[in-house]
Amino acid sequence: MGPPEFVQPQAADGQAGVPDTIVGPPGSAVGASLGGPAAGPGAGGGLSAPAPAPAEAGEGGLTSISPPSNVKVTLEDAPKILATGIDTLVVTMDLNWKDGEFFEKLDELKSEAKVEEKGQPGEVRYTDDSGGWVFNVASHGSRGYNWLLGSGEYAMSVGAWLEPISRPSLVAEVRSETLWSRGHFGAMTRLRHIVEGMGAKIVSEKASRADLCADVLLPAELFSMAIPEKHLVKRAAKVDPHFTHDVLSGLSIGAGGKISARFYDKPMEIVAKGGKKMWMYPIWGLESVPVGCRVIRVEFQLQRERLKQLAIDTPADLFRLRRELWAYCTQKWLRVVDDRTKHHTQQAALPWWKVVEGAYWGIGEAHPLVRSIAIAADEKALLQQFEGYLTSWLALMAQEATLADVETISLDWALAQAGRMLAERGTTGEKLAGEVRRKLAKYQRILEKSAEYACTRQSAGISSAGTS
Repeated sequence: MGPPEFVQPQAADGQAGVPDTIVGPPGSAVGASLGGPAAGPGAGGGLSAPAPAPAEAGEGGLTSISPPSNVKVTLEDAPKILATGIDTLVVTMDLNWKDGEFFEKLDELKSEAKVEEKGQPGEVRYTDDSGGWVFNVASHGSRGYNWLLGSGEYAMSVGAWLEPISRPSLVAEVRSETLWSRGHFGAMTRLRHIVEGMGAKIVSEKASRADLCADVLLPAELFSMAIPEKHLVKRAAKVDPHFTHDVLSGLSIGAGGKISARFYDKPMEIVAKGGKKMWMYPIWGLESVPVGCRVIRVEFQLQRERLKQLAIDTPADLFRLRRELWAYCTQKWLRVVDDRTKHHTQQAALPWWKVVEGAYWGIGEAHPLVRSIAIAADEKALLQQFEGYLTSWLALMAQEATLADVETISLDWALAQAGRMLAERGTTGEKLAGEVRRKLAKYQRILEKSAEYACTRQSAGISSAGTS
């Protein structure tokens, strides 16, 4: 069964021109809340928002931000934006629970986790049973939240109160793979279905943290220490360079602040982390990085306090104003210019930075193939490990064997020997099933029925109750 077809919501209208904060369309509540004029073309002292989203390619589809697979990207194409997106999103929710039944289930799993000294698996089904979520419950809570739930898709902290209080009922981190594979609309829609399946009614949602990013193909020589030394104009005081084998691999700007930025070589990070995100390559439209180039991720992390200052309260605000937010980050908070020692009125953005400024026009496009690529990568890595452990164990057991004896080993025989030894050690089918259940949360990427992906803008939360 192949990946489901994603039905994309239409792009929200973006307004060009924002001042030192973000305002909504003319006459909007967001603009009025700031006590200033609403944004419009040419407003905001010359700060320009990126170009509007491209036209849709057919009903429900989008023009891709990645080049077609048969187009070879070379050094001559750089600088070029390969992808934009929200890489991490943290959302808080106030909830009304219908009863304490789900809390009782979580308490049971938490108690089992303490006894077993490892997380215990649970499952939530959607209210219409069209999908579900498999998760593990930790043996402990954190920061006043009784239960910690986790999977490869989401991580949640759940409080033990049935009605909203001064702190959120639930804190959910939407993980990177989920956002890229489903798009931010689809990821939020799934999160809401999961929470409702737990037996809760969502009263309100808040955006607590957002990591916005753009991946840009650059000539390799442009990413150097000349950026912080000669070209970087920023509001943060702290800049930290990072090196791998004496090669600049990244820059951290304002780390730990309400807003911070990172520039880093994304393919280098993928390799350093064991190839976990090789699925970025088809999103980029690349089989490999062109000779003489680097793929640099420009990423901004905004915490709740700064988001609120920029009139972004809910995930719906974030999705609607993402282009204006990107313009603020790349034109007000941080810039890469020809000469940072010049007076600010004389500084000109470097050509590649102007490409970055105009990057964030996408509307959260889903990339369904991310799921199958991620599964294939996990399968390859695990089978390689399995083969390595199996052959090492066989070599250990064959202390008196000759090379000729080893030549007679067959796969069926080897697997049978491993099964026999596991059984002698007390490994039963029940024990194996228990371990598989526990690890489902890490590896399972649920494919819901196609109705899950038929999300209109309303069902995605743009105008749903409790999020306006």
